[in-house]
Amino acid sequence: MKKIRIIQVIISVIAAIVLLVIAFGKSVLYLPFGSGAIEYPYINALIKSDHGGFRENFVTFLWLLLITMLLSVVFTWIKKKIFSLLTTAICTGIAVYDIIMLVRVKSSQGNELNDWLFLLFPIIIAIMSLVLVRNLKQNEVGGG
Repeated sequence: MKKIRIIQVIISVIAAIVLLVIAFGKSVLYLPFGSGAIEYPYINALIKSDHGGFRENFVTFLWLLLITMLLSVVFTWIKKKIFSLLTTAICTGIAVYDIIMLVRVKSSQGNELNDWLFLLFPIIIAIMSLVLVRNLKQNEVGGG
């Protein structure tokens, strides 16, 4: 049970970090010839009708990422194998969508750190969810 609890906490913390970056992070567009930068808060993409200067596909990605992180936390704490497998599927799906979007557009709308965070953290949650499935299965077989 202690391993399961640790995995649940790790997944929750990772999801919380992503949610905090969406809430408080910014995309930075550096202007040519060192003439400054323009910052776009990610939250504007979600709440402004003009999407806060972000491309439509990035806005869609942010909404999917937000929903994925919230669902992954909820599904993780349910402690059923099927929900852990669902978490793996949705996190893998958002990572694949991110890769396709980055390849298709050939650029991002975040800064490089956030680009990696948005890609790697769902993958880490997917892997941790598979570990959670294994531990839940062992817990069932072991009798509790």
